[in-house]
Amino acid sequence: MKLRNLLKIYKAKTKLYLKTFIDRLLPWSLYSKFSINRNFYKKSDDRYKIFSLEDRFVNLGAGSYFFHPRWDCLDFYRDGMNKVHKNYINWDFTQKKNLPHIYKLAYCSHVIEHILQKDIKDFFQIIYDALAKDGIFRITVPDADAAYEAYSEGDIDYFSIYSSRLNNVHPGYEIEYLLLFYFATSKVMNNSFNKTVAEEIRYKFKNKSKEEFLDFLIKDIEKNSSSGMEHVNWFNFDKAERLLKEIGFKKVYRSEFGKSKTPVMRDVPLFDSWLPSISLYIEACK
Repeated sequence: MKLRNLLKIYKAKTKLYLKTFIDRLLPWSLYSKFSINRNFYKKSDDRYKIFSLEDRFVNLGAGSYFFHPRWDCLDFYRDGMNKVHKNYINWDFTQKKNLPHIYKLAYCSHVIEHILQKDIKDFFQIIYDALAKDGIFRITVPDADAAYEAYSEGDIDYFSIYSSRLNNVHPGYEIEYLLLFYFATSKVMNNSFNKTVAEEIRYKFKNKSKEEFLDFLIKDIEKNSSSGMEHVNWFNFDKAERLLKEIGFKKVYRSEFGKSKTPVMRDVPLFDSWLPSISLYIEACK
């Protein structure tokens, strides 16, 4: 009996030590699904139990780091990634082509900041039309309110994820450079950023409302790069809510990291893993 109890104790300790070792060894972004979900959703299908096997889901701007067999992944895929898996689908949002009206859930992570101000309502409309009734659209996007507040406080560390981009910037104007990179990437490309540009940013910040200032940062941007990778737009909750409700979404609400209303999109790190430190999370219900 004593031997049996000792074996149980050693087994429990071994599991605890192994868990601790794994958690310390792996950065959170590389956790396995087991490590993230070991205490719930033992089967991936449990997240999808309210859906039928025929129900479909779509990730717009999925890139090559997202994969789930039940999700259609839409992106440019100019490098041939769409030939690797059948649910990688070559799709260019700038062509404004409609999607089939078949999706129960839609996900869009760090994509809408790449879409021009004049085109964003068309993009939202395409998604709205593709969703079934009561479908949920989840968005993650750089948080304009947080960036504005960081700039107002001189908190350059907030923009540190882009600090490697700092090249030949006039001393004392680094935060203005990073602010532009955050919202209007093209305005710091090809040595277009200088002291005069930085001083104008400071002046406009003092003399404009928050929304006016953010619009000023992206003013005169008429196109994205051929890769579509430049930031050309800004979003806070108020702006996103207004646009989504104008399209027809009946309910728009703030979410948080890993806290979707649907268990399907709580599957971290499959969802919400990109730049959570600067991200705003929003969901809209059709």
